Amino acid sequence: LENHDFQKKLIEKKLREKYLVGGKHRNTSNRIEDESKVRNIKGEILNNLDEYKKKYKNRHSKRKGLGKLECYCEKKVFDKFDYIYELAEKVKNEEKAFKKKINNKYVYRLIIFALVPLFGFLMPLIFNKYGPFSLYCVIDCREHGTSSDDYDHSGSGYVKSSIKSETWTLVNILNDVFLCTSTLIVVFFISYIFVKYIKYESLKAGKG
Repeated sequence: LENHDFQKKLIEKKLREKYLVGGKHRNTSNRIEDESKVRNIKGEILNNLDEYKKKYKNRHSKRKGLGKLECYCEKKVFDKFDYIYELAEKVKNEEKAFKKKINNKYVYRLIIFALVPLFGFLMPLIFNKYGPFSLYCVIDCREHGTSSDDYDHSGSGYVKSSIKSETWTLVNILNDVFLCTSTLIVVFFISYIFVKYIKYESLKAGKG
């Protein structure tokens, strides 16, 4: 109910600003005509946005699998947009407080989430030939050291670790999988939010 009332007030305010600017200097017939436009357009916009939300349960019940999940996610995203707009209206005279609250609740978390794939670059950076562990070898290394049976590394400048080559190969594969998967998830998530924002704004503007 609070979101519904908020949407009504916000839309009515924007429409009045659009059609009633300079109202003091307009004659009575023009003001009446503008008031009528406000009521008509406001009703259309509220029907587009509110009715779409009201049909959520109906859409959710008809969909299956990923469609049902997508419907659920869309509702959550729309609820967040409602919250942000409602908060912006409540603290419109306190811009700093609004930005701080939005940054703490959404922006910083989104930035941290977007940086997750960077962890996949740590291993290549640390273990490349210029990294701090460039002289470390796997325990069964046969590329460095003397030609003795155990390939002693004591005089070669390289250090044998306790990790086998098979284990190291597996670690590299897992790191590549993490890098690719996390990058795809982040790109998909941000793209999804952007698409839903456009849809939300379109519905709110009466274009959906």
